[in-house]
Formats: sequence, structure tokens, C-alpha cells
Amino acid sequence: MTAGPHSMRPPINTLNTDQTQSQEPLDLADSINDETSSIDSKSIPKASSPPIEAPPSNTPPLDILLKKHFLRTNPGYLDEATLLSYLSYAWATEPSMFCKQASHQIPFGSVLSAWIAWRRNAIRVKGYITALPSAPETEWVYRAGLCTELRRLREEFLEMTVEVNPRTMEAKNVICTALGNVMGLTAKKDMEVMRLVRERICGVDVELAGLERDPQLDGDDGGD
Repeated sequence: MTAGPHSMRPPINTLNTDQTQSQEPLDLADSINDETSSIDSKSIPKASSPPIEAPPSNTPPLDILLKKHFLRTNPGYLDEATLLSYLSYAWATEPSMFCKQASHQIPFGSVLSAWIAWRRNAIRVKGYITALPSAPETEWVYRAGLCTELRRLREEFLEMTVEVNPRTMEAKNVICTALGNVMGLTAKKDMEVMRLVRERICGVDVELAGLERDPQLDGDDGGD
């Protein structure tokens, strides 16, 4: 019987996300450029890559978790950081879930690694929201810096290409194919679902909407 993504088989193909070894507490003060009073990409530490561990035995199948996350059938059911850890484990133990052809596993693994690294760094950037200064005149400077960094992380991933013989593929197409394979989706039968999943895999609009929200409007129900 083929081992599932939650088996206890030792990892055979670990992802290299090229991250720092330790996760330091968020400290906005350490990430402010004193000269510009803003946040830049070099001042925000990269997210660390946690050890690859098997999910708990009662964890639902990965395809179900991905559908809940990307199709928003159960918002908040599983935090993104945990889902990324489960994806890392699934790739390490059963890469054929993502890519049927063994010859394509190296480029697919590179893209999956880059996407997971992007999402982990995006989670870390969003974590700085809780440390934003309360004064509106300075908060907006920091919010702008965080939005710029989220866009930069996204563009860095979207500009990536890999050789998947006999053609060159954009990273966004590879990651959508890989995760679509795990969810059992096909471009022909599930075109509309795949379109939605693609938008949410590679998008950043929701994150930016939260960052760009006017804090002075929070709690305003629009009534007179």
C-alpha cells in the first residue's frame, strides 16, 4: 500500500527554504530604518523553517485541508503556518502527490520550496501589524512599508521560472499544478475551481486590504 502524506516514513526529499535557523520574537523597533522612518526588505528578518514533522494522527487528509484553505469552505479552520508545515512533510514523504513524473520533481520541489518560503515570510511581515505605533501619522508610514514588502515577496516568487522538460514554466503555473494534483483537480473538469485556487495561491490582495485599512475607521459601522 502506498504511504499517505501522514505516514511516519522518514523524509526522503526535504525542502530547502534557505531560512535563518531561529525564529526571533517580533520587534518592530529592530526593523525600522532610522533615516527614513520606514520598514525596508533588508530590515525584516526572514522567517525560519521549522523541522519537518508528521502531522497529528487525527489530521484530515491534505487534499481536504487545502480545499478548506483555498476555497474558504471553513475560514480559519487551520492557520496557514500549520498548513505549510503539513505541505513540507507531504513533499518529504510522498512527492508523487504533487508531481506524477519523477523527472519533474526537482523543478517542482524548487517552486514548492520558494512558495512556502514566500508564504512564511509573508506571515512574518504581517506579524508586525501588532507592533505598529499607535500614532496615525507614523502608523501609515509603517503600513506602507509592510505593503511594499508583501508586494516584493510576491513579485519575487512570480518572476521565478523553472525548466520542466521540454519547456520553461512560470512558478505560478507549477505551484498551481502541484497543489491542484494534491487536491485532485484538473484544468478541464475543474476550470472555475482551479481559477479561484490560482488567485488565492498567488494573490496578495486580502493581505494588503488588511494592511491598508484606515485604523481610524476601525469599529465604524457607518451609522450616523
